Amino acid sequence: MAVHHLPLDREEQLLPLDQRRAGVAGHGGPVLPLLWQELVERRGWSVEQLWQALSWGPAALLGLEPEALEPGSQRWLLFDPHHSWRCEASASPSRAANQPWLGRPLSGRILASGLTAPGRWLL
Repeated sequence: MAVHHLPLDREEQLLPLDQRRAGVAGHGGPVLPLLWQELVERRGWSVEQLWQALSWGPAALLGLEPEALEPGSQRWLLFDPHHSWRCEASASPSRAANQPWLGRPLSGRILASGLTAPGRWLL
């Protein structure tokens, strides 16, 4: 399983959606639940293996200083692998057409993160 997501620079963000580079848009909600289902539940990865692959592994691959969790850091998230929900267009800020999970039920959801305002947490 892979996520083809390309970050946009400020200039690209000003372009109409149909003129931006190809890649999955509006994938913030379903990506972690889908990776969890495939890698942890189906393939037997441990939680530690998943976080290593997603969080610390890329920095090591690129020769960058690894992230460190510190008190007061905003680099955290609260994920509930059993939270059932449906991926709806109203929940996605993106109007892009390449959102294959729209309308489909999912299990697992990020309920809160340090990068999201507390008023938007799903707790």
